[in-house]
Amino acid sequence: MKKYVMASTKFVGEIIFGFNDDGDLIEFSNKAELTAEQRAYLCRVFPFTEKELGVIKSGVGTEVKLIAMKLDYSFDDFWNAFNYKVGNKPRAEKIWKLLTPGERARIIDFIPKYHRYIMSKKIESTYPETFLNQRRWESVLPAIY
Repeated sequence: MKKYVMASTKFVGEIIFGFNDDGDLIEFSNKAELTAEQRAYLCRVFPFTEKELGVIKSGVGTEVKLIAMKLDYSFDDFWNAFNYKVGNKPRAEKIWKLLTPGERARIIDFIPKYHRYIMSKKIESTYPETFLNQRRWESVLPAIY
């Protein structure tokens, strides 16, 4: 099974698509707040196969991101990717457990951009707990990061 999470700066939340080994849609979860226009567009181009996901992406431009998901990222995946092992690890893990699989995938995808950003600005990283608590992965960074 393959899963993809769709996230965007144009809506709050996430949409998850799950496909079997033949590329057919077998799971769909909409946890996004979509406008009527966005819902209508999704209905017109709904991806019943994995190949059709590209239609959505090409039709809306750069504000929509499709992330191939691991079935579930562990807290250790986050802790190792974030690589700033300070603060209260048990509290950070508790926050992690409250996140959806889609949010976890978006976080793992965002961490490299976040690190490039803070290094370029020569600022210190937030603690992992703060990063999760303040939902920093939802930040919009300039496109160069």
